Amino acid sequence: MKNFLLVCSLLLSFNAFASEHGSVHIAYLHTNIKHQQLEVDSQVFFNLSDRVKKALEHEIPLHFNVEFRLVVKNSFLGFDYEEVVLSKTHQITLLYLGYDNKYHISNQRSQINQSFSHLNSALRTFGTIEGFNIVNLAKLPKNKEYSIELRVKLNPWKLPTPLIIESFTSSSWFLSSNWYKTRVLI
Repeated sequence: MKNFLLVCSLLLSFNAFASEHGSVHIAYLHTNIKHQQLEVDSQVFFNLSDRVKKALEHEIPLHFNVEFRLVVKNSFLGFDYEEVVLSKTHQITLLYLGYDNKYHISNQRSQINQSFSHLNSALRTFGTIEGFNIVNLAKLPKNKEYSIELRVKLNPWKLPTPLIIESFTSSSWFLSSNWYKTRVLI
């Protein structure tokens, strides 16, 4: 019973924290190889602060950069280091339009636009990455150790000018995951 109460109080504390501070969390990053193409699947969870939700409800679009890096582990004179051999970024936009009371997602990479009646449904779909093509394996040197890194980050420079300033001074607007890394088995 004591553990249950502790977990409940932690969840309540997190929800209170999240209403003031947003967060972006990457749940997983999986790699797949299909027809010599390295692809990734991932699920990203967004917890928007009340301030960001309010801006969204006032039809201010949120532009997120989805960044992938392919990293190779090298060694020089006995020192190990990592080198970024490929970097890909695409943009996904989340927008609420009051005339139809819907949340709209625009994916730059797939050129797909989707609409949702509820923010939670939009965020769940917004955070689903499936079959993102990283590289043709024939272009990579063999016998190297590779990893894929993913980060999802709000682009504050796409906000209206007054909010750009606020985004750099208020933790409500800090919406960025850490780099999530997974090893690639080739």
